Amino acid sequence: MGGANFMTPAIELAAESPRLEMLRARLKSIGLVPCDVREEPSEFEPILIDLRSASPEHIKLVYQQALQCVRRPFVLIGPDIPARLDDAILLSDETELGLLPGKLAAYYRCANTEREAALRLASVQSLTGTAPKALKQTRPSLLVVGGSSVRFLALQASLKANNIDVVAAFTVPTALDYLAKKDFSAVLISLDETGDNTVAESILSANTVSSLSRPLFVVRHDDTQICAEDNIILSQATEIFDGDRSLDSVAEDLVWQIFRHHSSKPMTPDQSDEPKVHDKLTGLFTRDFLEHHLQQQMTESHSVFLPLAFMTLTINSRGDENATARRCLLTITKRLQTLLRQTDLAARLDWTTIGFSLRRTAYTDAARLAERCSSAIAELGLPNSVSFAWRICEKRNTHTAKSLIGATMAARQIRGTIAAQKRGHVSLKKPFLNRC
Repeated sequence: MGGANFMTPAIELAAESPRLEMLRARLKSIGLVPCDVREEPSEFEPILIDLRSASPEHIKLVYQQALQCVRRPFVLIGPDIPARLDDAILLSDETELGLLPGKLAAYYRCANTEREAALRLASVQSLTGTAPKALKQTRPSLLVVGGSSVRFLALQASLKANNIDVVAAFTVPTALDYLAKKDFSAVLISLDETGDNTVAESILSANTVSSLSRPLFVVRHDDTQICAEDNIILSQATEIFDGDRSLDSVAEDLVWQIFRHHSSKPMTPDQSDEPKVHDKLTGLFTRDFLEHHLQQQMTESHSVFLPLAFMTLTINSRGDENATARRCLLTITKRLQTLLRQTDLAARLDWTTIGFSLRRTAYTDAARLAERCSSAIAELGLPNSVSFAWRICEKRNTHTAKSLIGATMAARQIRGTIAAQKRGHVSLKKPFLNRC
């Protein structure tokens, strides 16, 4: 994480001297902006409580905010964690502060996912005029990457016994293939006692796990040799579990976290039978639902000063008035659904165009998502007559949902035939994409 800038959120620091000065200096060194504790908390901004030196008034204030369900990260440093703060970000001591930026990023990803889940249910009720029906419940699925110790295999068996679908990958191609074909509830990585974490490090170096916004759980042992690559894994982890605890204890905590994150996933189109919501031809959301939900997202985006981007993908085919493109649309949509983050909403705009609402996503991040999707489309083996084009616009305060979709549809296209993509001649570079 680089140096602090005007977009870096402040982090309140509850501590007393001499640890106050030490913690403030360390927070600045990792790019955070420490400040004094405020009487009125700022939504989503973190507060760090040093349990060794924080005053009783600070501890009382934190309890009051927790009991009032204030939506912000509580970061606790110290060995003895108070009760009723189980969802806090826990650091054993100040030496783990280097993990804090990654842990905060994981917190915000989870909070973003939970907020989108609630917003989608509200959009269904608002659009249809009726309360949404109970969503179809699915079985949690877990991708286990690397780790071959007897203890870790026993942990996987315990998870299976708790009705979790566990899929193990011991090579990089296998893990990437699984991630491309299935939407797992979470990913579990063991920092093996042997230090052989090559598969896990390769997966994360490809930015696959973090870009798909899946929860990442790490089992770590105290005697494991931690290298720079392992620190990258730890910094991206949603939760880190102590592998030296009893097997039953680790399994119990893992099961709870997996079910918790699985149940908070946003509604998918196939979980609704409403014709206004679910486009059964493609398995995506309908355009009516997209427009209605996009307006709710834009209102929220404006209130919390966070970005939102809209993206479209248009499929064309030469010489047959797009008949081949229409036949390929279903194949393409199935592939793209495995690449989208849980908070991305895709809908069929017409028979050759898909629209994507990307909450809390800046223009450049949307461009990277388009690049990843382009590479996946090129690998589908589609006819060479088929081409595709992306358009991306970032929301402005003057936009409505309809005008943002219209502005995106009118933006300049990035074109590329399937054959050109296979040869690596097409790349989505920022200068060719329009900011609207």
